[in-house]
Amino acid sequence: MRTEWGRGVSRFSCAVSLLPGTLLASPQAMAMLPAASPSPDFSALWAEHPRTVLFIGALLVLLLAAVLALGLLARRLTQARAALTAEVLLESDGRRQLRALFDALPDLVWVKDPAGRYAACNRAFLDYNDLEEEEVIGLQASDLLPAELARELESDDRKALGTLKPVHVQHWLSGADGSATLFEVVRLALRDDAGVPVGLLGVARDITATFTARAELGQRMKELACLYDVFRLTEDSTNPVAEVLSAVASRLPAALRHDGSVLAWIEYDGKYFGAAAEARAGAAGECLSREFEADAGRRGSLRVAYLSPADGAFLPEESDLLLAISQRLETFMLEGGAIRESERQRQLLERVFAATSEGIVVVDAATRGFAQFNEAACNDLGYTREEFAALSVQDLLVDQALPPEWISGFRVKGMAGLESLHRHKNGSIRLREVQSRQILLAGQEYWVSVWHDVTARAELEARLRESEQSLQQAQAIARLGSWRVDAEGRVTDSTPEARRILGATDDAAFTP
Repeated sequence: MRTEWGRGVSRFSCAVSLLPGTLLASPQAMAMLPAASPSPDFSALWAEHPRTVLFIGALLVLLLAAVLALGLLARRLTQARAALTAEVLLESDGRRQLRALFDALPDLVWVKDPAGRYAACNRAFLDYNDLEEEEVIGLQASDLLPAELARELESDDRKALGTLKPVHVQHWLSGADGSATLFEVVRLALRDDAGVPVGLLGVARDITATFTARAELGQRMKELACLYDVFRLTEDSTNPVAEVLSAVASRLPAALRHDGSVLAWIEYDGKYFGAAAEARAGAAGECLSREFEADAGRRGSLRVAYLSPADGAFLPEESDLLLAISQRLETFMLEGGAIRESERQRQLLERVFAATSEGIVVVDAATRGFAQFNEAACNDLGYTREEFAALSVQDLLVDQALPPEWISGFRVKGMAGLESLHRHKNGSIRLREVQSRQILLAGQEYWVSVWHDVTARAELEARLRESEQSLQQAQAIARLGSWRVDAEGRVTDSTPEARRILGATDDAAFTP
């Protein structure tokens, strides 16, 4: 039977050669395999040993399946290894990119553990502190900063770890070069899935430029507000000069940068407005002065001064503000001076108008009513101001009308004179000698008339004429004549009777 197994097996030498090398390499397999037979007889082997053939066939199928499974597994392992390699490479590349981005941020960024030790920081953080990463990692704020500032920052860290929201604060810090920088710092607690803090992320942004710009904007707003108030104070040029200058000097310090240590005053017409003399004498800091022109050829000066040299110098914008205010004061003083001079002239004219003994009236040519008049005009005719204001020219004239030829000649020549009878309030008649002039104001015609009472003079002239007539009659009756001669002997006046007696026709031909 062993021989048959050997013969049978020898017939399958070609098939067995297809088995995997690991199986053929075993001693047991090599012992079972005799020398190869050149011509296997499968039908005889099947007929003699069917179970053996089935076993070997099953074994071959299993071996083939194992080979296929091993190949598939090897392929999957290769793919998994490739995927893992790619993932590792990608993760490494991502970390490098994340680190590059981390270091490229202009803001200072750091990460701390819950104990407050630095776990990571970016390049901006290191450059600002002039340190390297190995000099920072594992240290606390107290190892890098002054004690007081470190305590303040650690307090902010604890606040951030105790809340779910970001914590915003601002700090002035000094860098390695000693320059002060204002940072806006944002802190956010890093938490695990259970919500337990595992670290702290901090980001500090330099907002010094923004802070400075806002401060400058606020300063410009203060200056504009001051300039607006100065314009409002000087808007009315008739306001009292002393009050305006005092108000401007009091308003100016609040517009300057160091408003608590600056003085302002105005010198004009030998007087000072604003800061007291003792305070002015004690000002040891920088002083700015701007002069302005005032009325009547006078000049004034606007000055500001710091109390101490430690306050520094005035800003260029503050110098410009001082110049703008001095220019506004100059406009106020000049315009106000012109107005005040005009007002003085008006008051002077009113006083002259009121003090003169002759009546002066301004007549509206259209209505013939009195637009203006002095006390002499109404008192001379016995009226009060209220009563006289309600009258017109026709109410005063006895004949109730002005001569037409006087009006036409008056308008052609612009001025004219006449004598007219005016009715007194008590009914008496007064003779007035009137001088009038035409004026045009805003396209409207007015007559300015000055009158004085010539009633007494007219009565005296009438009596004188009566006396002369009586004398002439007496001389005619007595056949007497009279004449007057000047220093050179020329006859200047003679009576009709003297000329009749001497046969002269007039004074020129009269020779005594």
